[in-house]
Amino acid sequence: MVPVLLTWKMNGQLIEGVTTACNVDKIPIYSPKQVSAGSFFGGPIALVYFLHNNFNTLGNSAAAARTLWWGILFNVTILATVPFLPRHFPQYLIPLAYSLTAEYIANAKQLKKEAIATSAHFCFHSNWRVFGLSTALFVATLLVWLPLLYLFYQFHAHGPD
Repeated sequence: MVPVLLTWKMNGQLIEGVTTACNVDKIPIYSPKQVSAGSFFGGPIALVYFLHNNFNTLGNSAAAARTLWWGILFNVTILATVPFLPRHFPQYLIPLAYSLTAEYIANAKQLKKEAIATSAHFCFHSNWRVFGLSTALFVATLLVWLPLLYLFYQFHAHGPD
């Protein structure tokens, strides 16, 4: 088994490094637990990204497109609902619920962990990749949501002019 060589650019220079035990001829995909963890820590935008990416990797472009549209609707719904939650609502329930739902979808509609591990075609994405993408997508979620929530609270607190 030959490790995959990853290449990326840093400051315009090409950098190569050996990572994972994924064969060169295998395609990396996110496991259901990686989808769940990435969704929990990365937010609802990450949920859409990980599921959408897996459907594209599996060649199911119709499901990838549905995931994108349902994901946009889901993000808008959460954003519209959050300001109306009771003050003492346990904040962790929403990410817990959607990350478990994402894991269920990945298990039911994509590949289970065992199927990836024994596959001749697929291997796991690196957990470091999941961590990095989750962090970046969490920041992206904050950059999109915080200004919108701020505007909502400003409008709601002062009412229309």
